[in-house]
Amino acid sequence: MAKKNAEYVLPITREGNILIPDVGPIKIVGLSFSEMKKFLTEKIQQRIIG
Repeated sequence: MAKKNAEYVLPITREGNILIPDVGPIKIVGLSFSEMKKFLTEKIQQRIIG
């Protein structure tokens, strides 16, 4: 399986979610930017790798 790199500009919903294509919605409300980056990296790896 080939690695896929993509760059998106994603809005944050009023509920504090972002919708990442091929991953789904992820709740990020209450996180700082650095916490959000770490959290998203972990969540994306979990959902894509298994």
